[in-house]
Amino acid sequence: MSSDETQTLIDVDVSDVGEATILNDGEYQLRVLSVQERSGEGGRGPWQNISLLLLPISGDDLDDPDTFYQTEWIPLEGASKNQRRRFNSFKSAMGIEPAEPFALEDLQGREAWAVVGMKDDPDYGRQNIVKRWVVGAQ
Repeated sequence: MSSDETQTLIDVDVSDVGEATILNDGEYQLRVLSVQERSGEGGRGPWQNISLLLLPISGDDLDDPDTFYQTEWIPLEGASKNQRRRFNSFKSAMGIEPAEPFALEDLQGREAWAVVGMKDDPDYGRQNIVKRWVVGAQ
């Protein structure tokens, strides 16, 4: 850096943050904080999914919950019945009818119930996942 350039100093103490809070397996009400669509081409052809940033707002052991990401695969042509069923459960839990189109922005702020579990990821460690969306819970 030359003497003419100014240096930006970031002075933020994060020493008290600690480890992420991992929820115990159970049923939780989740709020969608943000949503992003992703797509690409892979070994099995084209793919498309929705990445959701979720905040647990109701359920057991919610002292100081952390947000977590959940990916929902959009069933493209030729998708299995299981993929289509899961996406139908996701839409229904979010209050969207099976044949109803929706914009990603419509998901932001919505709340839904889900069965949340844990998984161990070799790169990111233990994290929460949605095992199943709960349809009809309010």
